[in-house]
Amino acid sequence: MNSVISSILLVLVGLIVGIIVMFIVNFIRKNGANDKADKILEKARNEAEKIKKDYIAEAKEEANELRSKTDEEIKETETAGDRRNN
Repeated sequence: MNSVISSILLVLVGLIVGIIVMFIVNFIRKNGANDKADKILEKARNEAEKIKKDYIAEAKEEANELRSKTDEEIKETETAGDRRNN
């Protein structure tokens, strides 16, 4: 009878230890997955910020080109108007 009780206790202890180890392994995996996900998100944010800066710089350059063309057209129009008046 003692051997039956000790066998049952050993099985219960084994189950408890197994459950604890399972929780620890899942916790470690979860944290590893979270870290990996955080790294991926950070990389994506950095890339998005770079793309945003590139588009802003391109838009500023285009705005400056349009401003220059407009200024040239205004000067040409003023010059043509001055020629007509003289």
